[in-house]
Amino acid sequence: MRPRLRALRLRDQHRRRLQNDIEFAASRCERALTKLATPMQEDTRRSKKGAISFPQSTSQPALFRSQSAVITVPTLSASYAVPTPNCRCSRETRSDYAAVVSLHAHSHMLPTLIALHGYTMTGARLRSLGGALFDELEPHFNLLFPDAPHLCPPEAARDAFATWGMIPPDPPHFRWWRSIDDGQVYEGWETACAQIRALLPAQAPAIVLGFSQGAVLAATLAALSARGNFPKLEGVVLIAGGVPRAHDLSQLFKDPIAVPSLHVWGERDPLAHNSAPRLAECFHEAQRQTLTWPGSHAIPQRGPAANTITRFLHERLSSFDSASRETT
Repeated sequence: MRPRLRALRLRDQHRRRLQNDIEFAASRCERALTKLATPMQEDTRRSKKGAISFPQSTSQPALFRSQSAVITVPTLSASYAVPTPNCRCSRETRSDYAAVVSLHAHSHMLPTLIALHGYTMTGARLRSLGGALFDELEPHFNLLFPDAPHLCPPEAARDAFATWGMIPPDPPHFRWWRSIDDGQVYEGWETACAQIRALLPAQAPAIVLGFSQGAVLAATLAALSARGNFPKLEGVVLIAGGVPRAHDLSQLFKDPIAVPSLHVWGERDPLAHNSAPRLAECFHEAQRQTLTWPGSHAIPQRGPAANTITRFLHERLSSFDSASRETT
């Protein structure tokens, strides 16, 4: 029960942090709008205590991001420069609120690390499996642990865990796709791809970490990104992964994938000791790193292997910052 309780506590912590960010952003916006109230129309409506007051508008809501929250606000008809947490705002004459707020996300938002779980797992279980490694990364990244979009039937989960010689945990069990036709077709993988695309920030750098089936998905996203068919990824960490067997996806791995990558597998991993090295060979030699550690089908939490993962992630951010400064 301890891993489950830990996951619940972490979820509550993230919820409280998100709520605090939203309340802080609301108070800052309310104060700024009060100062700039002169050009506002008489029909400005007041909301309940703690909310933000805006002019009436029939336009669709605009979105802007704070460090760890997405806040929806109405579109303003006049021009305002509203400060928000962790952003630098410029005052410009624009008709759309979202165009006025300048986030400068490269220097003021945490980079995003999306961690993709394995077959039959959940995002919370992956967070627990990574343990101390994710604890180390949490202050430096906006960590996301999404659940795969497809439920794994109980009988499929039981068969998988029986093959692995393990007792299955309590449901739910998720999978990124359903493998059919002897693995030649990944049914529903497009939904998984769209889900991860929606999680990527508009400006801040993003890295994808995948474990097992999640590593296969992360590698496929990297292959698409290298071809310009998916948003840019600063790098991928592929733990116990492999090349997809689906025919249409395996074609993406014929040419070297030019995305910085770190390939990790355990020396005692019966599932990935052959597939993970083959996956590494599909990435550009000058941009790939490989790492073996004395473990099984798991994520290294501490020690030299975990330190190498952490160092790779920080190196990718340093490269991104250097490239950003050169273009500004």
